[in-house]
Amino acid sequence: MKNEEEVPMKNRSMLSAAVMAFLILCFCVTGAFAENREGAITVTPFVGGLDIDRNLSGRSPDWDASNWTYGLGLGYNISEKLGVELTFHYAEPRDKASMNLDTGITPHNYDAKIYLYKLDLLYHLTGILPGDIVVPFVAAGIGDIDYKTNRPGGFSENNFLVNAGGGLKVFLTRDLALRGDVRYILDFNSADNHNSLLYTLGLTYEIGGKVKEAQPEPVAAAPEPAPAPAPPVVTPPPAPAPKEQGTITFRNILFDFDKYTIKPVSYPILDEVTDYLKANPNVKMEVQGYCDNKGTYKYNVKLSDERANAVRKYLVDKGIPGDRLTAKGYSFDNPVASNATDEGRALNRRVVFKPIQ
Repeated sequence: MKNEEEVPMKNRSMLSAAVMAFLILCFCVTGAFAENREGAITVTPFVGGLDIDRNLSGRSPDWDASNWTYGLGLGYNISEKLGVELTFHYAEPRDKASMNLDTGITPHNYDAKIYLYKLDLLYHLTGILPGDIVVPFVAAGIGDIDYKTNRPGGFSENNFLVNAGGGLKVFLTRDLALRGDVRYILDFNSADNHNSLLYTLGLTYEIGGKVKEAQPEPVAAAPEPAPAPAPPVVTPPPAPAPKEQGTITFRNILFDFDKYTIKPVSYPILDEVTDYLKANPNVKMEVQGYCDNKGTYKYNVKLSDERANAVRKYLVDKGIPGDRLTAKGYSFDNPVASNATDEGRALNRRVVFKPIQ
């Protein structure tokens, strides 16, 4: 006869391994900018365990206390922080009451099934960790749990439940997040009440939703030595001659959110650069892209490089020979201000033109 503790112990070991893998991934993930988007629809397939504790009267159920569970969740983010979710769980524990004690085998079709339905509110604690790649959440809700056995005269009931708990979302990409979830479940019956533990791991996919718009980056007013008096102009002054070997910063060259598409508001600035290069055919430029320190260094290298190349392509499309322009991204190297404040990070998000021989 099998020891009745083998199955719970085995499930606890598998749970420990799953939790360990989840924690390792939390530390190793290097996803791009992510967010729990307002208005997004979420789809979450998951797998985990359902630990059916002794009921409050002290009687054990007629099947294994710990079982694998599988299911699917469908949700909607009412706001960046608040969401609602409907989930379905299924478990198929061993019916111990019908097991042959000599062989440890349960007769065919003498099994137990558990169907669990929940409607929950989720509150996401966004803004706590940098970049919102890891987003904790708390949850609570109501539902229904249906116990069934196929054994003649077997236990079967349908109970109302309440649940509460929480978990973590670890965004692997902007739309895909690894999710860990633990819930305490109390179901109510006229005779016995069960208190159970539900723990799951899943992948949450966000569909649609409202993407935050990038805020316009302020132009820092830096005093410059004025040459001869000149009529006031609304556009930046021409770039210095190449013999100065300095850099020209255009902080109001803007891009779409988390992309390298140049916003149309920046076109007049780039047209000024185009005019300067056409007027000085011997000048060559390196287009340098910089970011603040939000996100990983590796991700910002790629983003700053793509933005620098987008500016280079614009100038080439305007008739500047490609051999006069190079482009390179420098991530958040060489900051011009502190990255500890919003104002400093705004100054560090910039495009720089460096004349080269």
